[in-house]
Amino acid sequence: VLDESGQAKVSLKKGDHMLECGKEYIVGKEGDLLPGKYTILTANENITSANIRIGGIVRDYNHFSSVVLTDGDKISPVSSNIILR
Repeated sequence: VLDESGQAKVSLKKGDHMLECGKEYIVGKEGDLLPGKYTILTANENITSANIRIGGIVRDYNHFSSVVLTDGDKISPVSSNIILR
């Protein structure tokens, strides 16, 4: 679905987490995200992968990749906004 400016609208489902590029999120009971297994979705349908820093290491993750986040991990999208589902 496109908005008035031609940009793709992101449709979120219940339980999805939108992570902004350049912002750091902490995983844990008192943090921003709960520990667990997540599917990584790129927020822009024209982007097939995104660079994400997890635990201080930057890796390239493809759209629909899975990642396991544990208590105390820090996650930060580096190249674009992402959705964790």
